[in-house]
Amino acid sequence: DKKNRDNMSKIVAVVSSPRTKGNSNSIVDAITDGAMGLSTNIIKLHRLDRIRSLHGCKGCMNCKVKGQCVQDDEITDILEDVKSADHVILATPVYFDGASSQFKTLLDRMFSLISPDGSTLIPEGKTLTLVVTCGGPEDVAQSVANKISSIMKTLGFKDQKIITYSDRGGSHNAAAEGELMDMAKEHGRTFRNT
Repeated sequence: DKKNRDNMSKIVAVVSSPRTKGNSNSIVDAITDGAMGLSTNIIKLHRLDRIRSLHGCKGCMNCKVKGQCVQDDEITDILEDVKSADHVILATPVYFDGASSQFKTLLDRMFSLISPDGSTLIPEGKTLTLVVTCGGPEDVAQSVANKISSIMKTLGFKDQKIITYSDRGGSHNAAAEGELMDMAKEHGRTFRNT
């Protein structure tokens, strides 16, 4: 009914790890699991490794004229979902001290969400959860997360939660870390609207 539709929260999760059972996927799964419950939330999950049509930013600047990216691929749909979501979850593993190439492609395309005067085209009031995982020291994941977080603030995401995790060279698995999974699930519960 209309009352339930008005109370619905739209949650969009974008996972850029090519490992379906990887750590960032496991953490995002726990967050979305917590967000489900008995709520009327709508959750849309994008896995960048499954996208067949993906193009990097061309630097054509047409987005500054048209107000949106002029490329027509699956990233365009993700950008629209990010704009319309109440809660956005972005996840990436660390590769060579940076985000994965899939995530970097999405991030570069987010340039289209900045207007010619430097203001954001993303409506206010959204929350962002940023998940960054790595195999090395956790401070590497935190450093990458801080860089991404700064960009996301420019895009208008003031309310941010950052979750970092290191599997310590592959010797641990996020899905087996009970305290981490509980924290991620509890964070997802904050998205519930009932």
